[in-house]
Amino acid sequence: MSRLKELNDLINGIASEKDAMALVGKTCPNQVEDMSKPSYGVAAGVKNCALIAEFIITWYTRGKCDYNKLVMSNTKYDPKKAKAVDFSLKGMLSKDPQVMLCEFGGHNATIIREGKTYALFQAWDGEYHVFPKLNPAGKSYNIFGTGDATIDLIDKEANQLQVKNWPLKVTVVP
Repeated sequence: MSRLKELNDLINGIASEKDAMALVGKTCPNQVEDMSKPSYGVAAGVKNCALIAEFIITWYTRGKCDYNKLVMSNTKYDPKKAKAVDFSLKGMLSKDPQVMLCEFGGHNATIIREGKTYALFQAWDGEYHVFPKLNPAGKSYNIFGTGDATIDLIDKEANQLQVKNWPLKVTVVP
């Protein structure tokens, strides 16, 4: 089984906030204290998009990526000066597998490509979980699949997120 499919199956299998917090806490032990109480203007729990981006990247890379260093790696980015551009995943693909941290001002998401399989994982503070079973009616806000149809869905979601927030900053995980 591919690492990306394993991650997607793991996310889709979480059925309680307690299990979600345990999984995220095991993967990102530095976040356990912040998850258990509101902090930095974010509710307690695992609906925090930045927390979920850190979790996805850390889990997928088996902890080989220093998330804080990754976030700070493009310090010249100024969202106030940035302009929205048409997001094109195909135009951003440069290696396989590839993991990208996408920052839309106040919202973070993670995009992963592994072979011909693509995924976008995201949560939104106060709105929805990355774990579909924790959302009303089990609704998923993630995208997972193969081929051009999946790429088109990811492009559409990224472009909609740019409209809701600031223009996109993409950082490829080394």
